[in-house]
Amino acid sequence: MKLKDLILKYKWDEIRTVLYNLYSDTDRNIEGYKLVFEKLKVIGFQASKFEILVQNIEDNGEKYVHVNALDLSDKCSGDSPTTYSLMFTPWNEWAGMSINSESLLSFSEVDLIAHCLWEMTYCGFDEEEISKLNKELDE
Repeated sequence: MKLKDLILKYKWDEIRTVLYNLYSDTDRNIEGYKLVFEKLKVIGFQASKFEILVQNIEDNGEKYVHVNALDLSDKCSGDSPTTYSLMFTPWNEWAGMSINSESLLSFSEVDLIAHCLWEMTYCGFDEEEISKLNKELDE
């Protein structure tokens, strides 16, 4: 199942409630999250060689949810899958990525959407600004 498929199944009010529950400081940017969610409903999607992996992580006694990408070409080659940050990934590529099957079993669909929205907007709510930041970091 692609992220776009999940997005199309739900209304904003369902996701907003989950965002509030999972990320306590979302209220200050709730309109930004809403705009991104609504954009994802209408955006075209790009096929991707990656899939979204959402995991519960415990590190030094601290628990958190980690969202990253698995390279599907590694699965085909028999290599151990390599994970990558999705922070600067274009949103149409996010929309076209499949959700990892283990993630679908470990999290509810609305939780998956909320975690993805959080990660997608970590550096901002405007794709052009996120892309600009990424280019600046590469220099």
